[in-house]
Amino acid sequence: MKIGILTSGGDTQSLNAIIHGAAETAELYNNHLVGFMRGWKGVLSPISTKDISKHEINPAVGGTILKSSRTNPDDNILKVAAYNIEHTVDALIAVGGDDSLTVGKKLLNYLKIPVCFVTKTIDNDVGKNASADGSVEDIINYFNPGFPSAARYAINKAQSLRTTAYSHDRIIFMEAMGRTPGWLALSSYRGNPDMILVPEAPIDYEHFLAELEDRYAKEENAVVVVAEGVRYKGRSSPIREDAKDIDEHGHKKLGGVAKTLSARVKEDLKISRVDAEDRTLMYRSGSPTCLDRQTSMYLGKIAARTVIKGTTGQVAVLQRYGDDIRAEVRPIENVLDFDNMGRIIPRNIDPRFYDKDNYCITQLGKKYFEVINR
Repeated sequence: MKIGILTSGGDTQSLNAIIHGAAETAELYNNHLVGFMRGWKGVLSPISTKDISKHEINPAVGGTILKSSRTNPDDNILKVAAYNIEHTVDALIAVGGDDSLTVGKKLLNYLKIPVCFVTKTIDNDVGKNASADGSVEDIINYFNPGFPSAARYAINKAQSLRTTAYSHDRIIFMEAMGRTPGWLALSSYRGNPDMILVPEAPIDYEHFLAELEDRYAKEENAVVVVAEGVRYKGRSSPIREDAKDIDEHGHKKLGGVAKTLSARVKEDLKISRVDAEDRTLMYRSGSPTCLDRQTSMYLGKIAARTVIKGTTGQVAVLQRYGDDIRAEVRPIENVLDFDNMGRIIPRNIDPRFYDKDNYCITQLGKKYFEVINR
């Protein structure tokens, strides 16, 4: 059997580990792994493939040897993509985030070969939260590959910024990725920022400013972590977005909210040392954490086993059982919610994890992160 695999959407530190796990299992059962280059773009004409052996993949190296793209084929092109896939491989493993798996779900209508999806995103927004009275172990797809590594960077960055904030009596706004959910910003809590701003809780600017002024008066420095998709209370659009720069999935480019807020606070509080740190590409760069690498390899392995068995329409997910994280597969409808246009609905922060009045994580939120940050 020839098993195809592709990585689509934004890159993360965990992608090569997923590919390595799939290659290892494919070879174990005498199958052959073929990679489609640059995500969904690689299944369109002309088809671009790469033969894969586990020996040429280092799971400790971030990024993806298959490269990636944010290609979003329309319904007519999907039929061509399905034809190309079925005439190149006997099964498919598609690795992607919410936009990429939205494409994959549509392709299921045309593909007659086994397909298994693997989620990945540093936004941690693919899956389902527990019910209002459920435990953290009831979360479906506990975390997404790439998120633990990005969270490590968020923690280290928030912690590191404190030294210069203290030394020069600065207020520093640190920007984190996160269009709709603020999982990555929230993960920075272990770096001890003074305040965390997330898209799920629109900012009452006057209240926020008063809180920040009070904290600065007491400590003479402050670090504020802000997700790029944060918006003001009463507004539907993020504070900072570029309406002229839109990707293939219809998303306006975000970025610059830290600079915007720092400039406004600097003017309103008459404090000269208000700065912004917004090098957000670093969140998806570098090597995976040990947890991220190991769990991603497990996902690649179980995805390969699933398609080898001939099962289709499954998603390889990570589930929490006590202090353990295990890989398993579940039907796509059990893992993802879709809107009336067939697009995946991103998983926001569980409201129980964030204290919107004090701009900080709750004790239950810390319980969620305890297995990710270990």
